[in-house]
Amino acid sequence: MDNQWNDSEAAGMNDLQLLAYASQLIGREPSLVLHGGGNSSYTPTETFSDPLLEGRTERVLYVKGSGSDMATIQPEQFSRVNVDLIPRPGELQKLPDDKMMRLLERARIDASVDARPSVETLLHAFLPGKYILHSHANAMVTLTNQPDADIPRILAEVYGEGTEWLPYVMPGFDLAEAVDKKKPMGNALVLAHHGLFTWGATAREAYDKHIEMVTKAEQYIAQKKAAKNIVFAPVVADQAKAAEAALIIRKHVSLDNTVNVRWDDDAETLAMISHPGFTGLSQRGVATPDHVIRTKQKPLVISLEGNMEEAIAESIAQYAADYEQYFLRNKSDSVTKLAAYPRVIIIPGLGLFTTGPNMKEVRIAADIYSHTVRTIYDAEAIGTYTPISEKDHFDMEYWILEQAKLSKTTKPIEGRTALVTGGAGMFAQEISRTLVKEGANVIITDVRDDAGLVLETELKQLGKGLVKYLHMDITNPEEVQRVFEIISRSTGGVDIVIATVGFLGENAKIENMNLELAQKSLEINGYGHLVVLQQAIRVMKQSVGGDIIYLSTNNVPLPGPEFGGYSMGKAAGHQINSVAAREAAGYGIRVNVVTPYDEPTSALWDPEIIAKRAAKYGTDAQGLKNVYLQRTLMKKEILPEHVAKTVFAVLTIHDRATGQTFRVDGGRPELKD
Repeated sequence: MDNQWNDSEAAGMNDLQLLAYASQLIGREPSLVLHGGGNSSYTPTETFSDPLLEGRTERVLYVKGSGSDMATIQPEQFSRVNVDLIPRPGELQKLPDDKMMRLLERARIDASVDARPSVETLLHAFLPGKYILHSHANAMVTLTNQPDADIPRILAEVYGEGTEWLPYVMPGFDLAEAVDKKKPMGNALVLAHHGLFTWGATAREAYDKHIEMVTKAEQYIAQKKAAKNIVFAPVVADQAKAAEAALIIRKHVSLDNTVNVRWDDDAETLAMISHPGFTGLSQRGVATPDHVIRTKQKPLVISLEGNMEEAIAESIAQYAADYEQYFLRNKSDSVTKLAAYPRVIIIPGLGLFTTGPNMKEVRIAADIYSHTVRTIYDAEAIGTYTPISEKDHFDMEYWILEQAKLSKTTKPIEGRTALVTGGAGMFAQEISRTLVKEGANVIITDVRDDAGLVLETELKQLGKGLVKYLHMDITNPEEVQRVFEIISRSTGGVDIVIATVGFLGENAKIENMNLELAQKSLEINGYGHLVVLQQAIRVMKQSVGGDIIYLSTNNVPLPGPEFGGYSMGKAAGHQINSVAAREAAGYGIRVNVVTPYDEPTSALWDPEIIAKRAAKYGTDAQGLKNVYLQRTLMKKEILPEHVAKTVFAVLTIHDRATGQTFRVDGGRPELKD
């Protein structure tokens, strides 16, 4: 492993900034830590004075704040703890988790400012180093995911005799107590199945030792692998089949709550999980206990023989039954069973599927398990892959301090996947912003690629879900199918379709209408939406149902003169939704229409049409807008944000409505002219 320390970058940093810098170097390397793993600390030689204790000086510890990420941690994200308020673990009887955390909270110097201290604060407080770094390095867990009797021999082969290590101990108080009893004397400690601690008088010394230890382990593993020469045959996955499998998986793991599903076709991972023998290896457990809350103890391996849906449904049902027995074997009276669906699903020859309540959790599970696959094979190359016991897996999975790391879904559409067609349009942009802020995954499509990509960049700053722009011509069935397959592989299906594509056409009386433009209106506003509807219903039927909302126009219920071409096309789209609502309701699919009052703004209307209509009323563009405003009962402007609010209300508040039209027009009466 390359040592990334750069003296030029570190120049001028104070001690705490150097701790943050060393932590970032560890956190940026995925083979050391993933998604918030690892921790670090710094114990300065100076003390602080507490004014409430008449100037008494106390020792201070800066330790990684709970919930912070090593890759991006900043000095202010370290918790400042009064070490003198923390008894040595050996001086205490075993502390329950809640009491241990209250003890650490009491030791915080300024609870109004400081981050909450990490669960490993007890351990950091009494290790013999000014700077301490901890990681779950793949190479270190590879060396120690072996039978306990073999670990001393392996460590001696890598580092020489006398390497300090501990058998697996539950993190938190138990681990702090075990380390306190051992009182390590060197500058490194290997924790079996868990990772590595290194320390030193400077941040660089602790970091250099960390990289040195990991590098020696990697070199040892590489030599053993070369001797075994295991070859993984390349596998080419069927993408259409993967999309179908993702839909079916999502349907059967979403019996209690809707989850996301992601397909990962990384070539190396696919070859490894498809290799003969991997199924048995995968059932032994996780590579390091911190990962069990993300991936569960075991993945589900499915053999697709015969009918795909039957094979997937039966396998998921069996996994849930097996998980129930796992829970009953290990539970105490104080725990409640977690969701029993698999977080990692392996289909040899097809790919790795991961599940979770939102895309963040799904991505974390995928990242972790791709590393787990490699660790399993590396451990087999040097011995026998032997992770922690089932009971240790269970205790970690149900440890309340680990459960706190999981993100909770609290918003009504959080984690759901929305497709917004015509995404570069004014109404579509505001709808997309609302959906992203509410936690949805949002896929925007359009034929205006430049505008779509600009919107994608903006939306990615607003939320944590998946945001993606894809080119899609809704009148091209093959292109529409391709987009739905991409989304299915990425998230497990589409829950929401907001169809906003519209072609305004020309402003003319019926006898003067351009037939080519009228045909285009029918093609885009009607036929194009039919193409999207077909794919949406097909995908939603295979998965967990969903919502379809068509953005029509007030010209359908209240037609005005000289907009026949536009009204005709939108009326076709409007009507096909009414039919779809009746056909799809039995599959849990709601289909509704929102009709905005299309005010004459340059973002919606062609400038030539605005000019022509303004001339008719003897006014200019601004005056025309006022003419339309005065036609409403409320005399209030209808903005894109009002349309977005209505769409959101249809998705959430009006969750029993289907086949309905929701007008957003300020109370527009029947036109008289």
